[in-house]
Amino acid sequence: MSIIIRVIILLFTFIVIMLLDDARTIGSVEMCLYALYLLYDIYASRAIRLSQVWVVAFVYIILSDVVLTNPIDLWSTRYMIAANNMVLFAYLFTNTKIRINPEKLKWQFKIANPKTAKIFLVVCYVLYIGMFAGEAMRAFQGGRIDDATVREVRDSSDLLAPIISSLGLLLPAMIVFFYKNVEEKHANLKATLLSAPVFIILFMLGSRFPLLFSLLAFLICGEYVNIYNISRKQMLTVLVGGILLVSVTSMMKEIRVYGVGNERNHTSLVQKQEETAFVKLAEKMSPEGIIKMMNLSHEYFKNNDYTMGSSSMFLLYFWVPRFLWPDKPAMLGYWLPRKVQHNLGLWHSASFGFPGEFYADFGIYSLLVTILFGILLKKLDCFVLSNLIYNRPKRILAAMIFPYVFFFVRSPITATMTLMSIMIYIYIYIKVLRTSYVKIEEEGPPG
Repeated sequence: MSIIIRVIILLFTFIVIMLLDDARTIGSVEMCLYALYLLYDIYASRAIRLSQVWVVAFVYIILSDVVLTNPIDLWSTRYMIAANNMVLFAYLFTNTKIRINPEKLKWQFKIANPKTAKIFLVVCYVLYIGMFAGEAMRAFQGGRIDDATVREVRDSSDLLAPIISSLGLLLPAMIVFFYKNVEEKHANLKATLLSAPVFIILFMLGSRFPLLFSLLAFLICGEYVNIYNISRKQMLTVLVGGILLVSVTSMMKEIRVYGVGNERNHTSLVQKQEETAFVKLAEKMSPEGIIKMMNLSHEYFKNNDYTMGSSSMFLLYFWVPRFLWPDKPAMLGYWLPRKVQHNLGLWHSASFGFPGEFYADFGIYSLLVTILFGILLKKLDCFVLSNLIYNRPKRILAAMIFPYVFFFVRSPITATMTLMSIMIYIYIYIKVLRTSYVKIEEEGPPG
């Protein structure tokens, strides 16, 4: 019965985009429908699922864009909502099983090499703080009005910066996991104090999503929060906490643009007389121009050939340095805006949303790819729930899937690149830990 209710809500979202012809009205109604879908899904599953993270990201990044910009061309609005529903339908109708090995529950995880593990954490810590502390101070003071403010460190370290920046998401989770398993006194306090500079840097950079999800991964790995078998009281606590966090981080949006040292001269994207409740709500979210860029992409590819795989296949060759491959194709978010717009900054890039690269490759057939996204989302969901049950190093990777899914809605290519670097760190971390297990019940090897 629960899946039928979800399907009915999604069918209503299709009806809305077919019957209405005003983008802001479509966006406002869809916000309500997806909020209903989200609340029912949390209530029915009594767990935090990746599909819920996906819906939140879609509303927060894409529907807020629709409501604020109110585009005359409805093509991208309808296309993005249809693509989103294809993901959710595929997720709902994909059958997977959460695999739980009872034998694993009989063994307690131990860190066999704590000194080496601590050295590894110190090296990662110094790398991250050393590379981003100065940039955070500049960004906090001057904002991002001037591209150079956040790009001063992007010279010879261009190749390293994206790799090391992923530590901002990962370090707090690794730190709290380490202290939780070395059985030291005041482990929680130590982990919190050591993680605080990372959180502060993310705050000063105005990086709202990395901050929120770095904090979430920290709480999950420290077992401060439970994402499955949630009681109604815990649901209410999560909801209230989420509202408070979003309210606090809305301040970060302004800091990111203007800093604390510049005068605010903010011009709203909408006229004051048009500021409905939904517009005010959308201004608290994170519209990133995806709707506009998808409309521009649609117009561009009416008269130009699709890229036939080169856009989405960027993941296969992004790691090749450009000095070795001078003609290496650029990402869609870099070259397409320069084809259709003028006077863009050197570092300017755009986001096209989760189906953007695939639309550039295959046009409307990209909707078929979104079905694969839904299947992948369900399989990742099972991986997450299966690994959060046990106190194992894979818990860290499971926790990091949450920010990955959120960022995936904005840009699957950059999100996957970040996850790949995170997986390398986690792999090294697991090797450094040299895991061992202590029997809790009767004898037998761990599963």
